[in-house]
Amino acid sequence: MDTSYRTATNSNPPWLSDEHLRTLVSGSAISPEVIKERGIRSVRRGRGQLPSVYSRRQKQRAPGILFTVHRPNGETSTIFRPDEPDPANPGHKYEQPVKRLGGSGNVLDTHPSARHLVGDTSVPVIFTEGVKKGDAITSAARAEGIELLAISISGTWNWMSDGEPIPDMFDVPVEGRRTLICFDSDVARNPGVQMACEALARHLTQRGAELEIVLLPDLPDGAKRGVDDHLANGGTLEQLLALARPFEADLLQRAKLSRSEQLRRALAFVTRRELELPARTRRGCSKRAVWRTAVELAERRGKLVEDGIEVPIPILSGAEMAAVGKSTVAACLGDLVEDGLMRRIRRKRSEHADSYILLVPGGVFRGNEGRGEKSERGRNEDREREDVPGFRVIPPLDPVPEMRWSSPGRKPRRGLVEGTRRVRQGSSLASEILGKRRPGKKRAEILRYLCENGGEATRQELLEAFGGERTQWRDFKRQTLAPLLGRQRQYNGQPLSVGPAVIALTDEGIRMVDGWDAALEQHRRIGEEQAAADEQQRRHLEQRIAFRRRNEIQPDHHPANAEGGPADGWVEELERLPEPPDARELLRLIGHRVETVRGPGELWDIKGNEARVVLDADPSRWVPLDPAELLLLRDPALR
Repeated sequence: MDTSYRTATNSNPPWLSDEHLRTLVSGSAISPEVIKERGIRSVRRGRGQLPSVYSRRQKQRAPGILFTVHRPNGETSTIFRPDEPDPANPGHKYEQPVKRLGGSGNVLDTHPSARHLVGDTSVPVIFTEGVKKGDAITSAARAEGIELLAISISGTWNWMSDGEPIPDMFDVPVEGRRTLICFDSDVARNPGVQMACEALARHLTQRGAELEIVLLPDLPDGAKRGVDDHLANGGTLEQLLALARPFEADLLQRAKLSRSEQLRRALAFVTRRELELPARTRRGCSKRAVWRTAVELAERRGKLVEDGIEVPIPILSGAEMAAVGKSTVAACLGDLVEDGLMRRIRRKRSEHADSYILLVPGGVFRGNEGRGEKSERGRNEDREREDVPGFRVIPPLDPVPEMRWSSPGRKPRRGLVEGTRRVRQGSSLASEILGKRRPGKKRAEILRYLCENGGEATRQELLEAFGGERTQWRDFKRQTLAPLLGRQRQYNGQPLSVGPAVIALTDEGIRMVDGWDAALEQHRRIGEEQAAADEQQRRHLEQRIAFRRRNEIQPDHHPANAEGGPADGWVEELERLPEPPDARELLRLIGHRVETVRGPGELWDIKGNEARVVLDADPSRWVPLDPAELLLLRDPALR
C-alpha cells in the first residue's frame, strides 16, 4: 500500500496520523488514493495549525482532521472535522471558515478527480452530507467502475446561506440530469434533517432535476446509518443506488410512518383527540383548526419522544394551514398547553420555531404488551411493507377544507398619523362597505360532524355539540344553519347571495344534500377564500424576507424629526418639545391666533393639561394638543 501521503516532506506536506488513517480507510471505506489526491492532514492543536480564517472557538475544538475542499468552480477552501463532538451541539460535526475572518462560508465540495464531471449532465450526481461520505462514494465508484459525481454538503442545511441557495449550487447543472439525495437514515425520523432534505428536493426539482431519494435503513442496533457506514460494512454502491426512489412530496413522510408502529399508534390517538375539543364558540373552533394543523405537521415532521410526539410549529405556516391569523395561532397554542394537551419547548434561536409535544399517555405506546413477540411471518410482512414505495399509512384527507371566518367590511385603524400625535381615523360610517360573508369554521365543524355520522344528525345532537346551554333549535337554525340551508340574507333591503344549499332540514334534524361538496366550494368562491389565502401567503413571504434581511436594512429617519435630521429611530434622539408656557399665561390667550407644531390656528380652550386648538387645516373641529406644542403667538397685539 502506498503510504507516502502520511510522511511530512517538502514535496508532500500533508501528514495524517494512524488513528485518522484508520478512521478514513476502515471506518469510512475511503481508498488511500482518494485520500492522497484530496489533501488531508491531521491537526493536533488549533493554534498555529489551523488557518487564520477559523475562530478561537473552532481552534479550541482541535485535534481533528483538516480537509482540502475542492469547489465545483475550481476554487479551494478547507473544512475542519474535530475528533470530539461539540458538547453544545452534538450534531455539529464540521467547522467551516468564518466569513468575517475572510473565509468562504458555506460551500460545496467534489473530489478533484471528479471535477471534470460537474458540467456533464449525462453523468448522475448524488448530494450527500459530509466530505467523508462524498469520498467514500468516489472510492466505491472507482472500484465498481460506475461513473457518478458525488457532491458533499458540510451539513444538511449548509447548501443555503441567509435563507437562499449558495452560489455553488448553481455551478452544478441539474436540468434534465439524474440527481440523487442521500442523507443519513435519520432523515426518516429527525424533523430537522427531513425538512432540509425536502427543501433541497424542492430546489432541485424547481431547476428541472430528475430527482430520486436514497432511503438508507438504520443499523441493526437502531442507530442511524450513513453512506460510509453502508460501504464500510460490506455494502456496494450498486446496492446503494438500488434503494433510490423517485421523489414525491410525501415520500419521506410515508417512509417515516411505515418504519414506526408506535408513531402510527400515537398519531391515531392525537387525531381522535380532536373530538375532545368543544366547538361551541369561535375560540373553540379555532382551537380545533390549530390542533388539526399540529397533527398534520406531526405526521410530516413529528418525532417520538418519551411523553408524546415532538413537532416544530412555525407561527406563519401554522396560520396558513389553519386559515387563521398569527395571533390566533399563538393564542390557541397557549390554550392547548393550558388544557394539558401539549407541552411547549421554547426555541433556542430566533430563526427557529418553538416545538410542541403532543402529549400521549404511556399506555398508547404499550399497545402490544401482553401479545407476545411477532412471528417470523409478521416480521417479514413488516419488512415487505417498508420496501413498498406506495405503502400509505397516512389517513385520508379531510373532506371539509379549512374555512375562514367572515371578514368585516370596515376595520378600525389604530395608532397615530405618521409624524403627528393625531389618532388615525377609520373609514366613514356613512360609506357602504360590505364585508366578506363566509360559512366560517363553526359551520365547517358541523359539516365534519355530519360526515363522521353518515351525513345526518338530530336536533339534540347538534345542540349538544355546537349550541350553548340555553340555545333553542329555532335560534340555532336561524342564526347558524341558515347559510348552509341556502337562505338569502338582506342588508339595507338588498338581498345578499350566500350560495346554494349544503344541508336540508328533516323531521329529526338535518342531512347533507347530494353534491354538497360542490355547493360548499361555491360558498368558498363567493367568500373569496382562495384570494384571502393567497394574500396571507404574500404578506407572510414579505415578513420572512424582511426577517432574513433584518441585519442589512438601515433604520430610517424618524418622521417626527425635522427634515434631514440625524435621528435613526431611537426615542432619545428625537427633537424634544420646548418647555410649555405657564398655565396662567395660557388662559389669557383663549380666542387668539397661535402657532403650533401642526400649523397655525386659534386657541379654543384650556382644559387641565390639554390645549384645544382649531387648526386652519381643519376648522370643523378642535384638536387636543400638549401645551408644549404651542410655539408662539400669531396675534401681533399680544406679542
